[in-house]
Amino acid sequence: MRRPEIGAPDLQITDIAAALAQLGLTRPTALADAPPPLNSLNAWLSLWRILDDLYGRLIHAADREIALNALAACALILSDNLIVQKPGRVYQGTPESQALFPDVPWLHPQTPREQFPGRLAPRFGARQAVERVANTSPEQLQADWQTGRLDIARLFRWLEGQQIEIFADDPRLRGEIRRLPLCPVDGELRPLNHLYLPGGFTDPLKLAGLIDLEAVGGRRQFFLDLGMEELDFYTYVEEVMPRILAENPDVPSDARHRLTHLLAERMGELRDDEELQERLAHLPLVACLDGSFRAATAVYTDREATALLGDKAHVAEPVESQAVEALYRWLGVRAQPDAADLVAALTAISQQTGDQDAPLPPTVLAQVTRCWSRLADLYWQSAATAASLTPLHGRAVIPNSRGMLVRAEHLFLADDAVLVAQFAGGPDGPAADFLLPPTAPEVGVWAALGVRPLSQAIQQRALPVGPQTPDPRVTQRLAERGPLINRLLRAEVGPLETQPLIFVAPQVVKTPKLLAQVWLPIGETGLATVPQATAAKWMKETAVLYLAYEGDDVPWTAVARELAQVLKGERAAASLALGLKEVLTAASATAAARILDELGYN
Repeated sequence: MRRPEIGAPDLQITDIAAALAQLGLTRPTALADAPPPLNSLNAWLSLWRILDDLYGRLIHAADREIALNALAACALILSDNLIVQKPGRVYQGTPESQALFPDVPWLHPQTPREQFPGRLAPRFGARQAVERVANTSPEQLQADWQTGRLDIARLFRWLEGQQIEIFADDPRLRGEIRRLPLCPVDGELRPLNHLYLPGGFTDPLKLAGLIDLEAVGGRRQFFLDLGMEELDFYTYVEEVMPRILAENPDVPSDARHRLTHLLAERMGELRDDEELQERLAHLPLVACLDGSFRAATAVYTDREATALLGDKAHVAEPVESQAVEALYRWLGVRAQPDAADLVAALTAISQQTGDQDAPLPPTVLAQVTRCWSRLADLYWQSAATAASLTPLHGRAVIPNSRGMLVRAEHLFLADDAVLVAQFAGGPDGPAADFLLPPTAPEVGVWAALGVRPLSQAIQQRALPVGPQTPDPRVTQRLAERGPLINRLLRAEVGPLETQPLIFVAPQVVKTPKLLAQVWLPIGETGLATVPQATAAKWMKETAVLYLAYEGDDVPWTAVARELAQVLKGERAAASLALGLKEVLTAASATAAARILDELGYN
């Protein structure tokens, strides 16, 4: 009997969906708890056949969409654990998939796969696997792996079998897989995008994040296709190793030793890269006697370095390997400190003890003395050492006779015993704190820092006593005989002198008594000798010649000696003084000229 003839409408899928909703089957329900008559597998098999038949009669796509939308809200698919679930909550999967993901709701074995409800159960693929792993906490994944519930090698083998989906259908999966913590490294699961594929070497530090291919079942090409980088030895040394050492200061010494031997064995691959050499020289790669690892720039092979630099010097452990020795040399390990190291040590000592009015402790004084002795050796070996002294300028770094540190500009070489004796108290007087022996081996390097000979540092002072009056007679004689004096000077120019001496007549001042004093400028103060009586003193800076005499008895001999000393220096003034005396004491300028002719001054 046809249903239209009796007025009964055709049964629709939407009618069944409404009935299931009325029965409360809109949420996961255990089969045994389902309302009668749907609390048995046979009942569901019958319902599924009816649904499959009704769905097959639908011709239009719109009708099929309406039907599926109606069923989407109903629990009508039976899982392998006998739970009736909504469509999309139960998956079809291969035995391998089901073994890897036992907690996934899998389609019940007796459920039709190609008809209802199997057609509503999606295939479990790479997308579902990745999302499931991503939604599992790292702690749970770690526990599952450690207890054997998660087989990493088997999982990657399964993922490798999903390459069409991963690389063609859903390319975003590549990046998502790399972010999953699925790779064992030193007992911990880590994301692939933090790791590297090994590139022909073994990381001695075990911190570079190299994938253990054996632990993941091989599959190097699969990981390369996923976009993982291969870490070659050069990249490891240039980028990864410095980061590891910076982030892990407590790397065990045995691992550091293995690293050193690896670098030594493969130094041929690095030798020509000067920029890399500079960076590695500042990494803690050199084993020291104190058990530490230091940068090569701060390590020495000679134990004498500690005597020069103190506790800041680090001595490398003796090595038997010639390859390691070559590595140390390439990195910059030196036998002894260079000039810059010594300057740094002196600077540090000066900062701690400089400008103190007290001698240095004996051990510190000995260190300072050794530093200057070594700097003196380096200075004579290379004049470039002088440039290294720049940080010492203006600092108290040179020990005086009492073991106190003094600035170079406040120290003088005692090159003239007569001058030294003129200062009050003699060699042991106040000036002794500022005088250095002129024959010391350090004279050259001290001079480069600014220590001057005493004879060049002193200043002459004239101290007239009583009224001062101009002396026109002597002034006139000096002026009129100036050309003859310059004739003498030209004749006195030695072969090594490049600038001719020129005499300009000074202003002459007469005083009843004249004292002379030697002044040694030291900082804002200075030292002066005991004033001594003298007959003449020419202050070249002010162009004034002071004379002390009575009546017409001009002290021409003293004038000649004073002019000679100022014009040519004390050591070379004797012959010039004799000539000047003849010129000044002659009865006239004509007579003085004749005398010079007779003496051979042309």
